Parts: sequence; structure tokens; C-alpha cells
Amino acid sequence: MRKVQLLELVEREKSYLLRQKVGSEEYDASLKRLMSLEKQVSDLEGAHKDWVSRTILESIKVGGSVILPLVGLVWITAAEKEITFTGALREYTKYFMPKKM
Repeated sequence: MRKVQLLELVEREKSYLLRQKVGSEEYDASLKRLMSLEKQVSDLEGAHKDWVSRTILESIKVGGSVILPLVGLVWITAAEKEITFTGALREYTKYFMPKKM
């Protein structure tokens, strides 16, 4: 169930609970339903936070495994040719630029 739908059900259950007499069977049943709905909302939010953190970590791993070696390659090239880092970077980027005809 989507979070928006769950939140709507929580609000409806809260308003129903307020109309019941404290201690009645309807009140107790409504309270149990409300607690169950709020637990579902909490579980859904936790799952979303877990997904976000996993996605961020995977992005960092992939980015790090690609970017760090490239930076190292450009840095080594700059040191070998005794040019600046940007000069070495410019040398590598020219291979990816379209050639003029």
C-alpha cells in the first residue's frame, strides 16, 4: 500500500477513534487498527530510508571505482610530461571530442 493511502487511513481511523467511548469494544478495536496502520507507515518509511542509503552507497562505490583511477591516470600523465593537471586532462579529453572535417 502506498504511503499516501496509509496516511489517509490513519487520519480516518483517528477521527473514528475520537468518536468512540473510551474503553468500549469499538474503541479498543479502532485503537488496535490505528496502531497497526502507524506501524505499517513506520515500516514503509524505514524501507525507503534503507533504499536511499543503499543507493547512495552503491553510487559512491561505482563513482569511486571509475573516477579515482581516471584522476590517477591524468595525475601520472601530468607528472611524466611535466605539465599541469589541467593540461593533462585536456590531452585526454581531446580524444573524446568530435573531429572537425
